[in-house]
Amino acid sequence: MQMSIPSRYLEQGGTKKLDYATSPAALTVVPAQAGRLAKILKMELHCEAAVTVTFKHGAIELIRFKLDPAGTTGPAGVVLPFDGDGWYHVDGLALGAALTMELSAAVQVRGWLRWMRDAS
Repeated sequence: MQMSIPSRYLEQGGTKKLDYATSPAALTVVPAQAGRLAKILKMELHCEAAVTVTFKHGAIELIRFKLDPAGTTGPAGVVLPFDGDGWYHVDGLALGAALTMELSAAVQVRGWLRWMRDAS
């Protein structure tokens, strides 16, 4: 079944290619915008070695994945199907912070995510 994304999401969002191997610095996935919150609508990630991938909104952890191609500590990748409300709901998020991704080790992580900005 093919799902289309309503145009209201694309007016304040987009698709971001992820291709990083940096650790432990936070990588800006979606830059900050005053009064807005970046939400992940769908995503696909794959790694070349064991790594923990953490997405944050400012200093607040939103979602964490342990990825491992050998299958010892987790799957080699993750696919999040479309969710129009976003893949995380955390009370008390301050609007206007960047969406960042942190890697626990200098491991190649590739994929993409579809995101939108929301005022809530």
